[in-house]
Amino acid sequence: MFKLTRSSASAPKREAAVQRAGAFGDAVKNVTRRGDCVTLLSVRDDHDMSSYVITPGQGSNSHVVTSLCSTLGAKATQVESADGASST
Repeated sequence: MFKLTRSSASAPKREAAVQRAGAFGDAVKNVTRRGDCVTLLSVRDDHDMSSYVITPGQGSNSHVVTSLCSTLGAKATQVESADGASST
């Protein structure tokens, strides 16, 4: 599981984001063809909202995370669980 946060760079221009989103979509397709899944998770509490991407395996699908970060202008940090998420 990776927590996504804003990078210090400015958000990518719309045209670049659309093009990069295609690379993210291709990366997700490669994962799902193997029978795995990619989950995008947002958790909101009283103060803010956090976003995560969950991929199967440890680092075996890093291309999914890398392409998503490139699309969003974000950075990813590997975490054990989502802050504020409840299993109920």
